[in-house]
Amino acid sequence: MEHSELARRIISVFEPGGKLSQSIKGFEPRMQQRDMVESIINAWETNRDLVVEAGTGTGKTFSYLIPNMLLRKKMIVSTGTKNLQDQLIGRDIPLINMLFSELNYRAFALKGRSNYICLDRFYKIKSAVSKRYSPFRDIGERELGETCRKLDEFMKENQNGDLSQFGPAGSQHLNKFRCGSSCGGENCPYAKNCYFRTARELAKESDLIVVNHSLLMYAYAKGSDEPDSEILPSVDVVVFDEAHKVPDYARAAFSSSVSNSFFEENLKEIEFYVGQKAPQVINDKQLTLALEVSAHEEDKCRKLSAYVKNFRIEMNSFARKVFGYLESQYPEFVHDSRLQIVVRDLEDDPVIPELFVEFGKKAVQLQTELENLLNQYVDEDMQDPNRRSFNPLHSACEGISTLVENYLAVFKVELDKEDRKNYLTVFEADRVSASEFNFHLVQSKLKFADSYVERVFSKIQRAVYTSATLMVNGNFFDFASKLGIDPDRTSFMAYGSPFNYAGQGCLYLPYQGLPSGNDFDSMRAKKVFEQVKPLLRIIDGGFFILCTNMSVMRAIYSMLEPVVKGKRNIYLQGQHAKIEIMRRMQKDQNAVVVATSSFWEGVDVKGKALSCVVIDRLPFPNLSDPLTRALCNAADEEKPKSSFSRVMLPQMLLSLKQGVGRLIRSCSDYGVVMIADDRMNSSRSYVRTTYSNLPPFRVINTLKEVEEFWNRVKNNFPSENK
Repeated sequence: MEHSELARRIISVFEPGGKLSQSIKGFEPRMQQRDMVESIINAWETNRDLVVEAGTGTGKTFSYLIPNMLLRKKMIVSTGTKNLQDQLIGRDIPLINMLFSELNYRAFALKGRSNYICLDRFYKIKSAVSKRYSPFRDIGERELGETCRKLDEFMKENQNGDLSQFGPAGSQHLNKFRCGSSCGGENCPYAKNCYFRTARELAKESDLIVVNHSLLMYAYAKGSDEPDSEILPSVDVVVFDEAHKVPDYARAAFSSSVSNSFFEENLKEIEFYVGQKAPQVINDKQLTLALEVSAHEEDKCRKLSAYVKNFRIEMNSFARKVFGYLESQYPEFVHDSRLQIVVRDLEDDPVIPELFVEFGKKAVQLQTELENLLNQYVDEDMQDPNRRSFNPLHSACEGISTLVENYLAVFKVELDKEDRKNYLTVFEADRVSASEFNFHLVQSKLKFADSYVERVFSKIQRAVYTSATLMVNGNFFDFASKLGIDPDRTSFMAYGSPFNYAGQGCLYLPYQGLPSGNDFDSMRAKKVFEQVKPLLRIIDGGFFILCTNMSVMRAIYSMLEPVVKGKRNIYLQGQHAKIEIMRRMQKDQNAVVVATSSFWEGVDVKGKALSCVVIDRLPFPNLSDPLTRALCNAADEEKPKSSFSRVMLPQMLLSLKQGVGRLIRSCSDYGVVMIADDRMNSSRSYVRTTYSNLPPFRVINTLKEVEEFWNRVKNNFPSENK
């Protein structure tokens, strides 16, 4: 189609001899990137949304940033990982501003309120711990005081109050200082200096706002009368990068959740209030303190303290009764002090439904009790409508009320056999100790496209969804149908990777010794270990061993650790922060990392530091997961025997593409992928589909071929990566 003059100038930026070639050393024009830029411009010129799969190495961020910035569009970029947020704010956007000096595009990374320090809470805690007696019983006064001191120093140097930048020191105490639901907004005495309010204002003034998918869904899915529903300003376009994650975040946004930890957040607000007013009460000690506490105030605090204690007893009693009954009657539901049930599976049980009803009644009773208690002891803050929203007791009361309403709403759905067809309600409980139990109730929507279109998409003027993994079996149907994307107003484009996969990598599938899809975890781990040992001898670069569950991960690590000791460093997921493991891996150049799901995506290790990716099995979703099972059942009800092709296979292919995609991240990367699953050598109908969804690596089957390939490419890495 014919483009405007401005559009032609934007496209020319990416062409040979264009602005990027002239300005960035080593920049190589890519046809795929240029075509993606044109598709962005076409979407604007034809008034359409865009879904685009762009293979690894396309240069997606420049492809959507530069056209929208040069067109002077105000935009939100929503991402799935912190790594990409850091790349956008710290590298890509500043570089584009430098290349196009006339832009001066203002960008800001906005986070949810709990990421910021609450100044009111900070100064109240600081004041309390500076006295002779601390109102905090769960941690020592000295440790909390040390955290206050470090935060004080941090705030002098850091202007944004972002706790993620505070570091590990005192991190176990940081939740006490976070901005939360009891925020008083304009009525807070520190409103003018509030970090979260400042961040919101900076976001509104910015041309480009970077957020994560969770915050965007949280903000857009809320009703207009709910807190933080207007945290994001109106923009011209929302770009969803790492868009393959969007359906999962959308489902979470339309789920209801109730747990004792959620109730605890509100109970601690009450404790915080009591600790400020009458610390001797919360510690159950009669002390002679230099505190002016009226008899009226002390009586209120004692009743509030008793209320908190009673609420905790009732929650623990509920979880203990459910756990104890199920453990005795249905031991198959209990594993390692943890139980999980689908609520409707036990609707005919003579005891379980009654226990849920009993707790619902008790929760309503406790909610009413708190309301009556607060009405009985009305103070200045509660009488003043402006200060009322800032009173922690009022906030806690509202929070508990909302949770009770959620609990009752969940079971209202469960009682309606027609409504509940599109919902899954799962109850989980943990035995923390012989007498202490936790519970978590989650109700998820199976199909949420209508909710997404109505409550999220309706607030977006123009949407661009992009990722390296959106298509399944050559089409976008799975992704688009989950979100209700309208094909009549949306363009769908796919651009392959510019990498020479056949020359840069190979797919190693040995004929013998691969684990079976049905192997138990211990046998699978042993077989993977036996396959990896000779690869460690041949390939002297870094290894990712990506596992599909924690049991196999730990078993492989324990077998490999003594083998590589003294020759390579080996890291287990969870030993260090993810970013620290990546940093060490890049430095070591030959490390072994054994990990599970969190390392299958959002990880970028360059050059020889990652030369081999081993995947322990085809990552089909686990049918023991209630949500997977419910989605499969729903698919089979719509069309018999369709769950494998509509649920299991698409999820497996997307996960596998992400895991395999860790290896080749640039034109100077080389290496081997091994999928340690003998089904890849079978004639099963889905195997051909699996191959067609993977990069076009050359397939090899012997260690001799691995050695020949590695000897051919190992000297091709740039000198800084050798």
